[in-house]
Amino acid sequence: MQSSTKIFIIAGEISGDQIGGAILNNLNNKNNRTYKFFGVGGDNLKKNGLKTIFNIEKISLMGLFEIIPKIPMLIKLLNLTTEKIHAFKPDLIITIDSPGFNFRILKKIKAYGINTPVIHIVAPSVWAWKPKRAKTISAFIDYLFVLYPFEKKYFIPFDLKTFFIGHPLIELYNNKHPKLPKNIKKKYLSIFPGSRKKEINYHLDIILTSINEVDTELKFIIVAVESQFDLITKIVDKYKNNISIEIVSNSKKEEVFKFSYAAIAVSGTITLELAINNVPFFT
Repeated sequence: MQSSTKIFIIAGEISGDQIGGAILNNLNNKNNRTYKFFGVGGDNLKKNGLKTIFNIEKISLMGLFEIIPKIPMLIKLLNLTTEKIHAFKPDLIITIDSPGFNFRILKKIKAYGINTPVIHIVAPSVWAWKPKRAKTISAFIDYLFVLYPFEKKYFIPFDLKTFFIGHPLIELYNNKHPKLPKNIKKKYLSIFPGSRKKEINYHLDIILTSINEVDTELKFIIVAVESQFDLITKIVDKYKNNISIEIVSNSKKEEVFKFSYAAIAVSGTITLELAINNVPFFT
């Protein structure tokens, strides 16, 4: 009987979970090997076979004011993740984005003498800040997969094996979402307020207040991740008498793309998804 290849995966944000889900989907469908996936991820990774050790939302944090009160919890999760890697004894470790959490994990396991090959997907933005970080991460990452071709040149000088792979979501959309006929009627201006509580609180009120001040008969549709549905509904309730707004689950976003003539989006992976689906947007 063929043994399974054991892969430990850590994706700390929704965007990383989407990328990871696309990669696992590819592995499951295009290889003769069998895999065991263990680690940290969200719905996309779980539906492709990942057994997760804790909810991704626990480390999907934004800004110092959100992180500082949760430092004790984050330390416990760092230790827990390291212990699980020890116990799982993976053949490969894959970390996706979330450098604040992932790089601490990789430093810890390197210090413990764990020499499992490590692939990190999504390069830190060293061209924009902290150029020396490229040299630092080469000490605990074996292979770096970058999403954009210009990124390679920042890491190769430090002997970090760097490969341009493109964005996995592009392949996923090309395979699953054929282009729509040009004559489909667009109905909505869609709103993608993000997946974190803090960014929703910060952005959605501003967006809806601005819309409320415009005399318009436009229809709006807000795409909400399941965990933030109640929060978004509470914010929308203040405006529903003046603005025509529907709220739908993030699982329906492909349908929303079809019926959006334009979109308002918090910056992130959603902007790439909108571009792939030919929906004009601003952030």
